[in-house]
Amino acid sequence: MARAVNSNARILLLDEPLAAMNAHEAALIIDLVLRLKEKGGLLIIVTMHKYAQTLDIADRIMLMQRGRVTYEQRSANTSVAELMDIVRREYRAMRATTAQ
Repeated sequence: MARAVNSNARILLLDEPLAAMNAHEAALIIDLVLRLKEKGGLLIIVTMHKYAQTLDIADRIMLMQRGRVTYEQRSANTSVAELMDIVRREYRAMRATTAQ
């Protein structure tokens, strides 16, 4: 991440950047991402499973299932509860189709 921040990268892809981080370290990463976002000129794509933190960072939320976008919304227009409900429904639907 440090290399990308100090280069002229135009896209930053972060795969679970808060995984295995304690609360203090996660806060530092979130702060860095928010500062990069404010600076502009950089597309930041983050994969995360911690929805509350995702909503704090992201402008848009996209959920994917089997390589397909199944949900897309501005982060201001959704909630952790809604995202969890969608994920549960998708999981149950997937289990129902694979059980047959």
